[in-house]
Amino acid sequence: MKKILILAAVFGLTAAITASADDAKDNWTTMCAKCHGADGKGGVPNPNAKTAEQVPGLIYVADGYTKDELKKRILNGQREITALDPKRPAPPLFMAAWAGIIKDSELDDLVAYLFSLKPKEENPGF
Repeated sequence: MKKILILAAVFGLTAAITASADDAKDNWTTMCAKCHGADGKGGVPNPNAKTAEQVPGLIYVADGYTKDELKKRILNGQREITALDPKRPAPPLFMAAWAGIIKDSELDDLVAYLFSLKPKEENPGF
């Protein structure tokens, strides 16, 4: 009986982790992928944006932000996007603020998902 309870707990935890990962992917698709790309590599045109005139990719976001900093960025958004040429019109796309829309648990899962996008280091074999 004890083994059955342990197995049930392990399977339950695995199902919860899988559901959490699926939810994070769904939130990514709904909230982020339209601008940052389905694979997180960016590329959506954003004329006159300093980031090569496109919405930046997020596959290396783990290199530039802590998880708490990234949560803050997601919640607050980024209304002002630096212009490549200040004499031209401002870039039309900006990062939306998700405060009051995304739940804390969804935010935690989304941040974990974003950190998982970072390419794994390749082993050069020496």
